[in-house]
Amino acid sequence: MKRLSFRHLATALLITSTLTVATLSNAQSRQVIVGVYANEPKILLGQDGKLSGILGELLNEIARQEDWQLRPWPCEWQECLELAQNGEIDLMPDVAYNDSRAQLLDFHKIPSLFSWSQVYTTEDLQLKSILELKGLRIAVLQGSVQEEYLQGLLKSFGLKAQLIGVASLPQGFELVAGGGADAVVANQRFGDFHAPSYQLQSSSIMFQPAQLFYATQKGQNADLLTAIDKHLLNWQDSPSSIYYQSLQRWAGERPRLLVPTSVWWGLATLALLLIAALGGALLLRIQVREKTRHLLASEQRLNTILESVEAYIYIKDAQLRYQYANRKVCELFGQTLEQIIGKNDEQFFDIDTATNLHENDRRVLTLGERVQTEEINRSLDGHTEHTFLSIKLPLRDSAGKIYALCGISTDISEHKKNLEKSINWPSTTRSPAYPTAVYWSTVSNRHWPNMRADCNKAHCCLSTWTTSRTSTTP
Repeated sequence: MKRLSFRHLATALLITSTLTVATLSNAQSRQVIVGVYANEPKILLGQDGKLSGILGELLNEIARQEDWQLRPWPCEWQECLELAQNGEIDLMPDVAYNDSRAQLLDFHKIPSLFSWSQVYTTEDLQLKSILELKGLRIAVLQGSVQEEYLQGLLKSFGLKAQLIGVASLPQGFELVAGGGADAVVANQRFGDFHAPSYQLQSSSIMFQPAQLFYATQKGQNADLLTAIDKHLLNWQDSPSSIYYQSLQRWAGERPRLLVPTSVWWGLATLALLLIAALGGALLLRIQVREKTRHLLASEQRLNTILESVEAYIYIKDAQLRYQYANRKVCELFGQTLEQIIGKNDEQFFDIDTATNLHENDRRVLTLGERVQTEEINRSLDGHTEHTFLSIKLPLRDSAGKIYALCGISTDISEHKKNLEKSINWPSTTRSPAYPTAVYWSTVSNRHWPNMRADCNKAHCCLSTWTTSRTSTTP
């Protein structure tokens, strides 16, 4: 009897100790309440009641290794955020960091995901610029960083648009698909994942790149954040880790390739070479700027000279159109340089003058001759006539091909008239009736070997000359 009682006592003690160990084991597991809202593929509640999506799978694996017991808490975005701030939930996934939130929440240090905001519309609405949001109805997640940022963005551009706050992203997409809004703003991962099912498309408007974290109440759960950082650091440095497996499964992202040290050295060398090349380019640019300054100064001096001379200087292209004319040419034509450029001689001279000028010009442009000739130019109305001594020469490019001509014409009209008067003057003074004694001489060449002198009758009467005399000395 005593032996039986001893056996019962031993069995009872064994059962009690087993239950105690199990109770202690359960007591050591950390229970973590996690807020969950619908933002597939980043975070959602699976059909089995567990966390799912990229951030859900990562947190499940952290919990397994850290011996946490996760308790999902379904809520809408704004509600989840408020619960995290009040400490009613321990962790809130998928929270973008900003300074105002950092005053109410604590974040770990290594971003869990990277994303950006994008505008989604129906297929018949093509948005290419932020300016095209003017007057549109835009659905945006209430209390999100997208709402705050979009308000400031529209205000900075002076655009008025109606922002419609929604409790969840699916609600915003349904609103656009049903015609209750023109566009919806969502993070790129959710938008690209769900847009086809709502027959929506991504627009060209993207803004606000964001780093996403797990957040907790200010001053609480520091151990949770430290553990999350530890695992993210290890996983993000390993291409085969669950981190990249989850990204590829949910978003089609490939793991980062680890870059060997030798490649980094090679990149550093290339960077130095690039810096050296940029330095050389900068030096060359300075030299070119300096040479350009000198050329401009030389051009200015040359232009001053061309504008100051009394000759008529011009340039014509291969089609005999004026490409340059100095001040004297502009005064002759009564037009500005801008008005003259591109015109030809038919617009300034009569047809006979223009024909003669063209013949001389073609000798220069076609045959490459240097032409020096006397040209009589009559105005378009035929009332004005000038005689010019013109010198025309070809202008050649670096290949030796003639591309234009340069002409320098001097107005010799007055000289021509004076010359004609002087030619007619001796015949008048030779007349026996001319009362004044006059003589004149003609030098045959510049060495004066023969100088012929002539006189009229009045002069001959006063001297011992006959009507003419020749001398071999000056």
